[in-house]
Formats: sequence, C-alpha cells, structure tokens
Amino acid sequence: MNDGRTGLECWLNMERPCSAECMSYLDSASVPEGEDYKRPDGVPMQWAHCMVLVNLHRVAKHSVHLASSVGGLVRLKKQEAGDRARMPPLEPMP
Repeated sequence: MNDGRTGLECWLNMERPCSAECMSYLDSASVPEGEDYKRPDGVPMQWAHCMVLVNLHRVAKHSVHLASSVGGLVRLKKQEAGDRARMPPLEPMP
C-alpha cells in the first residue's frame, strides 16, 4: 500500500507507508549527519529517516570495529605464543 507522500513502504511491513505516521520516523532535523546517511548530492537517503534502520546500521558498524579489535588481539596472542616457542629453554636455577 502506498500513501502517495514518499512512495515507499515500511521494510518490516509492505502494507505500511514509510512516513511520519511511524513512531520510528525521523524528521529531516533528526536524520544523523555523516557520509553514510547522505547521497553524493547531500540529500539524506530514505532509510536514514528510519530510527530502526539507523540504529541497525550503527550496531553493524560497531560490530565490525569490535571484530577488528578482537582479530588484532588474536593475532598478537599468536605472535607471542610463537615467540615463546622459539625462545631457548631457561636454565634451571641452581
């Protein structure tokens, strides 16, 4: 179903219009700033008006950052384990 204003339907329910009647609809003043949320001409993308989609996007970006951090930690621990394995054994204390 299309309400004629945006021409778009809700991504969760195709029969619901994506417009200001939705509680998670962000008006133009509330759309987040940043390159991720705007087209090359500077106009906000339609999905940037949806609070649910904006927050899912943020969660995804933070998940990538956390995964990258964990990957770096795992790489560091593997290097440390390799360094320990290559070290000569310690002399026993007299």
